[in-house]
Amino acid sequence: INLPKDYQVASTGIVTAEKNLDSDRKVVEISAPCVRDFAFAAGDKYKCIEHEVEGINFKLFYDPGVGMGEAIEAKVTEILNDAVPVLNESIGKYPYEEFDIVMNTMDDGMEYPNMTIMTDDCQDKSAYVLLRDMLIHEYVHQWFMGIVGSNSGTESWLDEGVTNFVTSYTISKNVGYDNWMIAD
Repeated sequence: INLPKDYQVASTGIVTAEKNLDSDRKVVEISAPCVRDFAFAAGDKYKCIEHEVEGINFKLFYDPGVGMGEAIEAKVTEILNDAVPVLNESIGKYPYEEFDIVMNTMDDGMEYPNMTIMTDDCQDKSAYVLLRDMLIHEYVHQWFMGIVGSNSGTESWLDEGVTNFVTSYTISKNVGYDNWMIAD
């Protein structure tokens, strides 16, 4: 990807090389084996933090001046620490090295191989529940439709239905069935 030098890239796969072309531009090379499609996001305002859970490198890209700002770091880290072990045990270990999370001002989330783009407009307690549920949901999509390979256009129940079930199961394992809709 040829882009301005001060841009960061979140993507399917992992960045394998960055080469400066001149004082203003660079090329980012990405390797993405065994995926169904490819997506990336790039911007010059992103802050990127990395967090490892059970051998998986999670990269969180966000604009500190938008939405939750830097408070998003602690919330996403907490969600991943709670959810990833449950998912690795219940549906199998995530088979890739990295998962990128790009926060922006959209109203929802969208999954891509090895990454998601989702809302960071989570300011209050009920919005934290939205952040938790959406992040887990989009991550579960890595298996359903990503790895399993269902056709979301003709059999959406296979990815959305199963993903919703696994998301609910994962949350219930962390906060219990009686209060899984309530953020602590």
